[in-house]
Amino acid sequence: MKELRAMLRLGACTVLPLILFALILARLRSLPPEPGRDTPAPSAARESEEPETAASEPREPLPFSPDRKRRVRLITPEGTLDLTMAEYLPGVIAAEMPASFPAEALKAQAVAARTDTVWRQAGRSPHPDGACCSDPGCCKAWLSEAELRARWGEDYDRFSATVREAAEATDGLVLLYGGEPIFAAFHACSPGRTEASENVWIEALPYLRSVTSPETPDTVPDFTSSVRLSYNELRQTAAEQYPGLVLTGPGETWLTEAQYSDSGRLLTVKLGNTLLTGTQLRFLLGLRSTAVSWTFGDEEIRFEARGYGHGVGMSQYGARQMALDGTDWRGILAHYYPGTTVGNMPDP
Repeated sequence: MKELRAMLRLGACTVLPLILFALILARLRSLPPEPGRDTPAPSAARESEEPETAASEPREPLPFSPDRKRRVRLITPEGTLDLTMAEYLPGVIAAEMPASFPAEALKAQAVAARTDTVWRQAGRSPHPDGACCSDPGCCKAWLSEAELRARWGEDYDRFSATVREAAEATDGLVLLYGGEPIFAAFHACSPGRTEASENVWIEALPYLRSVTSPETPDTVPDFTSSVRLSYNELRQTAAEQYPGLVLTGPGETWLTEAQYSDSGRLLTVKLGNTLLTGTQLRFLLGLRSTAVSWTFGDEEIRFEARGYGHGVGMSQYGARQMALDGTDWRGILAHYYPGTTVGNMPDP
């Protein structure tokens, strides 16, 4: 009997701790994970799970996505929308860059567009309360789902997944200079070099310098464009925009004293008695860029422009070519925005 009681006491001492341990383990398993533990980082998880392809299936949005937390007020011709950055950004990428571009170029565009939005929200937007509009001449182009379905047709699912992937792969990341988001200007294409910011908008920004750009006439549709105006048409157009401008004498004497920047873009020119900037002449005549030259004929002037856009910051076709040559999105942005770093967007 003594031996039996001793065995029972020994069993209790052995079994009870095991039961208690099992109960504690079950309780721990029922608790939610601590923040930052057993939860992969957004970008690391996506990049390690599967290779990125333009036709990859769309992934479920991450619940802790910075883009899903930030709000964007968007002014459109139809009214004002209240969107998250995650909802807004794919519409900008799709409107500003062809969805058929390489994935690394689209990611570079996503970061540039996100950075520009955050920069405008920090008191630099021309609209109240840091809102952005869908006018590319003011803020950035943006297309709704309905507009994209009409544009892409049967390719909608594939291209929609492509632009969402570009946004998600760079979730919450912006370009910083001195720890602050930059004015991330971009344009369609450049003829060999981009332009320095002071030659377009007066202020010399250290990260918007003139750099080489690899696109060529063979890789960009309509790389060179032309505008033809009769002398009478030029006189009428100039008089409407600049009432004090006077054009007299032979037409070949109307454009004088042209000054060009190191990137080959027109800085200033005298049209008759009036000094115009290259940008003013561009918009007066509807030219695609200020990389412009002209020739005089018997009855007309022919203006020839190379590239498209203001020329400052990232060239989108240049980004495409760099991606095709093997440069990733970080390398593309480092080239076009020298001195910047990639970091998390600040709190609103």
